[in-house]
Formats: sequence, structure tokens, C-alpha cells
Amino acid sequence: MNFQTYGRAYPNVPKKLNGNNCGVFVMKFMELFVARNQSKCNFSHLDIPLFRVKYTHDILMSRHNMEHDAKDLASMFEC
Repeated sequence: MNFQTYGRAYPNVPKKLNGNNCGVFVMKFMELFVARNQSKCNFSHLDIPLFRVKYTHDILMSRHNMEHDAKDLASMFEC
């Protein structure tokens, strides 16, 4: 198989503006990519605080999280 005949495709992804948010950008892009929902890949650095709250909530409140004290502590806060 001659791979030289294949072209490269680069997805249109948002760009981060600092060195602090790369993990959140990767997580959000993977979430959209796995769902084959790249048309919704129009988030920006302004959305990162909301994504941080969402991911924190998802991790703490996951049924896989066996640390109930963390769940109790997190449930005391309201957004």
C-alpha cells in the first residue's frame, strides 16, 4: 500500500491562548470527536471555566467515584 497517495486532513479546532487550559481543550475536543460531532467544535477559551465545572462535577459525582465524602462536600456548593 502506498501511503504517499493519501492526503492529510487537519480538523478545525479551537486554539488555546495560554499554557493552562490544554487539558480541558483536549478533553472537550475528544468528547466532540468521539461523538462524531465536530460541527459543534466551536468553543473558545471563554468557555473553559464552564467546562472545568462540568468535568469536575462529572468526575466527583460519577457512580464510579467511591469517595462519598468528596460527593457530600461537593454537593454543598451551588453553581
